[in-house]
Amino acid sequence: MKLTKKVQYGILLVNDILTKGRTSIAETAKSMSLPTPFLEQISRQLRVAGILKATKGPGGGYDVVGEPTLLDVTVALDPKYLGSKVSLNDKVLTIFNDRVTTAINSALNVKFTDLKNEHTKVTFNTISTAVN
Repeated sequence: MKLTKKVQYGILLVNDILTKGRTSIAETAKSMSLPTPFLEQISRQLRVAGILKATKGPGGGYDVVGEPTLLDVTVALDPKYLGSKVSLNDKVLTIFNDRVTTAINSALNVKFTDLKNEHTKVTFNTISTAVN
């Protein structure tokens, strides 16, 4: 499965908001050099899916709701992802397709906070190894 640009940008957007806290789409687009109109479209879809919450007015912006997973963002931005069942007549191919789908879903069913913790461990271990 190849992640679409929309899904990739959505993951970057959610991660950026989790890292910085409430922020505007314009700020995120500028800091990450992403197209603002496309990011606004993505943020609307994530808001409808319940992943983002918008606050209007001074100090407003977007917040992340709960602890979304990569799979949550993927399905919100590419709904046909879950519906991409392959119609196969051969039982072996059907079993193989089911296993691949399960593995991909498992890989994407990771919370952003878990990814951040894993990245911190890798960075810390890399620094520790370089110092020693």
